[in-house]
Amino acid sequence: MNCFPFSSDTKRMGIILRYRKNGLILFYLKGAEVILKNKIRPQQRDNFMLEKCETLSLEGLRTLVIAQKTLTQDEYDQWHEEYKTAKNDYERGD
Repeated sequence: MNCFPFSSDTKRMGIILRYRKNGLILFYLKGAEVILKNKIRPQQRDNFMLEKCETLSLEGLRTLVIAQKTLTQDEYDQWHEEYKTAKNDYERGD
């Protein structure tokens, strides 16, 4: 439905898709843990994500965090309208 390519400025990328079988709309986001830590629920961020990323980095490994959010059709429609408006404003230089 929508694709947001990786940007070195935002250090993340994302995609919104709809599953054909059940119509479920999901937003997947992946990126650096320093960027995504504020996008993840505090109980998961504090107790799991940061600890695991730190453990892996101490072993010299790079880490990426993947998050997902389920969207209702109404949430997607509202977001999509706002996104189109913002994109048009940006392209016009407003």
